[in-house]
Amino acid sequence: MVIFLSRHKIYDKYNDEDVDLTKEETKLIRRMLKGKAPHGDFDLYAPYVDWFDSKHPLSNAPEPKSRFIPSKWEAKKASHEESYNPSLEYIPTQEEINSYQLMDEEDRPIFIPKRFMSLKSIPAYENAVKDSFERCLDLYLCPRVCKKRVAPRNTVGDVPLE
Repeated sequence: MVIFLSRHKIYDKYNDEDVDLTKEETKLIRRMLKGKAPHGDFDLYAPYVDWFDSKHPLSNAPEPKSRFIPSKWEAKKASHEESYNPSLEYIPTQEEINSYQLMDEEDRPIFIPKRFMSLKSIPAYENAVKDSFERCLDLYLCPRVCKKRVAPRNTVGDVPLE
């Protein structure tokens, strides 16, 4: 417990001694008694700084799976480049298509999106017959493995007669 003796002196009951205060210490005590911040340069109304953003979360819990799944409304809006009616941003211009022809076959995109007005207007797969023929050819020419049949009496060694 502290008892004030004079303006710059207090009595410390706990340690049983008189303590001389500096001007800075008396300013701090006065500010605290008035209900203000101890230091005069401290701004009580400074703008709030959000330290806990998406990079520094408040907890270390993993994100729930529902955040990664698009909502039903977003799923309806989405127009993927492989759909029959993709949005215009996915459809390449004629210049881009010509530049694809000049690229190496390894670097060339596998699928170039096109726009069709309805699902019925989509043509059949161009290489369907060729792909099925190659698959049948692979199956016909694949090497066959002959299984060795082992007689059961050959698996057991010589059994003593006694």
